Amino acid sequence: MGIDVSISTVTSPSLPPAIALIGPTASGKTELALAIAARFPV
Repeated sequence: MGIDVSISTVTSPSLPPAIALIGPTASGKTELALAIAARFPV
């Protein structure tokens, strides 16, 4: 079982970028969130 990734971009000068992780339970969202957080620290 793999992870399907869909990227959509919307530009807005007044809003910071956001990432939404959605999917069913036990699909790997937490692991993906941790990988994203490591790549793009706040």
